[in-house]
Amino acid sequence: LADGYDIISIAYIAPLLIQEWGVDKSALGPLFGAGLLGGLFGPPIFGYLGDRYGRKYAVIGGAFFFGLFTLAQVWATTLGSMMLLRFIAGIGIGGVLPIAVAVNTEFAPRRIRATMIMLGFIGVALGGAIGGLVPSRFMGTYGWQVIFWTGGIAPILIGILLIFVF
Repeated sequence: LADGYDIISIAYIAPLLIQEWGVDKSALGPLFGAGLLGGLFGPPIFGYLGDRYGRKYAVIGGAFFFGLFTLAQVWATTLGSMMLLRFIAGIGIGGVLPIAVAVNTEFAPRRIRATMIMLGFIGVALGGAIGGLVPSRFMGTYGWQVIFWTGGIAPILIGILLIFVF
């Protein structure tokens, strides 16, 4: 859920960044791709960490990692700093999802394993959909930063919860 929210969130704030930072629309292409490019590096990095220290720690660490770097985007003031933070957050986002799928596959009972995996991926899509509700409800009052406040705090809270239940 948190992955899907963060992946799509940048699209909702793009018009405001054009206005507030005075950037050209064409300059936003790399910004949209930065998080996804970071996601390319996440699976091998967090996969290694999961193999070395345990998947539990990799998932929890990944949630904190991408939560913190998503939260840091609240204070971005330039397109370059936003791109860098999106790239780094993307490493965590890209790293958590495959490990979560692996854990889900290992622990789900055989008879509902496919259903559990499917539900995990539905969560990503649902997170993207929720990403549309937050800006429509809160961005007018709190500015574009509310997207990253919620997108950063949610995985940190999930990480804290996982410490106690995972």
